[in-house]
Amino acid sequence: MPFPTQLPVATGHCTVRQPMRISRGGKAVRLVFSNEYGDSPLMLGRCRLSLQAHGHPGAWGEITFSGRSSTTLAAGQRLHSDPLELTIPDLADLMVTIHLPAATPVRTFHWDPRQTGSIEPGDRTDNNFALADAQPLNVRILVHAVEVQGEGKALAVIGDSLVNGHGLEKNTHGCWSDLLARHLAPHGLALINAGQSGGRLLRDRLGISVLGRFERDVLLQPGVALAIIQVGLNDLGWADSVVDPGSSLPSYEALINAYTWLVEAAHAQGVRLLGMTLSPFEGAFSGTPFAAFHQPEKERLRQRLNRWIREESGFDAVLDIDALVRDPQHPGRLHGSYDSGDHLHPGAEGSKAIVQWLLEQPALKDLVTRSH
Repeated sequence: MPFPTQLPVATGHCTVRQPMRISRGGKAVRLVFSNEYGDSPLMLGRCRLSLQAHGHPGAWGEITFSGRSSTTLAAGQRLHSDPLELTIPDLADLMVTIHLPAATPVRTFHWDPRQTGSIEPGDRTDNNFALADAQPLNVRILVHAVEVQGEGKALAVIGDSLVNGHGLEKNTHGCWSDLLARHLAPHGLALINAGQSGGRLLRDRLGISVLGRFERDVLLQPGVALAIIQVGLNDLGWADSVVDPGSSLPSYEALINAYTWLVEAAHAQGVRLLGMTLSPFEGAFSGTPFAAFHQPEKERLRQRLNRWIREESGFDAVLDIDALVRDPQHPGRLHGSYDSGDHLHPGAEGSKAIVQWLLEQPALKDLVTRSH
């Protein structure tokens, strides 16, 4: 991991609190816990889940595992909890509180989750709030997913930090995927956010490549009728940078073959796949150790890929985000009013513009119409 992970060195006899936002509600929920990349067993003690209302806990329930209040995840294991009957409204905020009774190094985590949790000593699962000695937790650990049992279809969005929400203030749920979830929920549609900051299409390093997780995070998710893919910028930007020094820029052929494989895999499962063009990134991280993210050769490849996505790809529809967010006077750059400040990620105004534009796209309109 080329960035600080912000992981606790070891966790043991402590309480972890993690906030999570739900797009579509239902009448029961279960948590998916993961020790997939761990090399030793991980003990889970008592686990509570509560609904939050304006920062205060409301209804809550105990999470169990085959009827037991605790369990152990083997190295490499992913485990579903028992369903918890709890009426959860759309766009609900949940708090998961977990006691870890034994010291366990954490190896499985979601970096940059855009929500801040906490970790504090002892078993404090009876407490509704973290105490003053709690330390902030800026990664998501232990919980791989939250599954709400309900009716309706889902839209899956998979990609990198532009999906994950980097560049926006934490705990605001202000990125375009979060805003889109707000618009879809009243129509009975869930949004599955499979964004992963730093992730690439072809290669692992800052997380698992989209090629490696597309089936798990999109095709195996229940109810998915439509998916959006936004990925590829990091394949260009991280090449021969401090993140991946000495690595070569991926070939045009390797990238289009990967996109084509994703389209074919989606269609084989009856899922329509929408492809986003690669947004402009000239000046990204300028003045920082990551300034090599943008180079003329990378820009030429971006332009070539975008032409292929627009004209030759097999996506069911093309979402030309490049045309939307670029500066008309300087097309290699983000429009200034949409820029979060790092010349790569959209800020609040950019996210609002993207979601309003998406809602006007025929494929999204069709999804909403078919939900009624």
